[in-house]
Amino acid sequence: MITKRKKRSYINTRRKGVVYILVMGSSLTVMVIGLAALLAVRVERRSMQSGSDFMLARAYAQSAIEMGYYWMRSDTAWRSSRPATGAWVTDQIIGDGKFTLVVTDPEDDNIALAPNNFVVLTATATKGLAVYKLQMKLQDTSGAMTEVPGSWTQIVD
Repeated sequence: MITKRKKRSYINTRRKGVVYILVMGSSLTVMVIGLAALLAVRVERRSMQSGSDFMLARAYAQSAIEMGYYWMRSDTAWRSSRPATGAWVTDQIIGDGKFTLVVTDPEDDNIALAPNNFVVLTATATKGLAVYKLQMKLQDTSGAMTEVPGSWTQIVD
């Protein structure tokens, strides 16, 4: 009988060891799945944030173009009162981002020389790490600047 007890206690101890290993293995598997889920959520959140920043940068660039167009319409002497070449506005804060607006004359590079030349408004807007560049071409028709149809262009660097 003594041998049976020893044998039985050896089997019980062995079973307990196997159960312990199975529980630890299951726990480790659940932990790895949980960590993978947390990592996936983190990556998805960053992706959503980047997409949101890109959409806001695009809206800021459109606003910059509209601001330049507004300045032209509200000031009849804009060709002489604004810089003839280069940026009209640099790093102007808008919302949570910034924009820069450059107005150029593609024909002679000086907006003050020829009042009937086309002008190109180029806006560069940033929000977070997102950068968006947009252009629009305007022409002088009867003393008023009007948009050239189909001239809105996204610039990809």
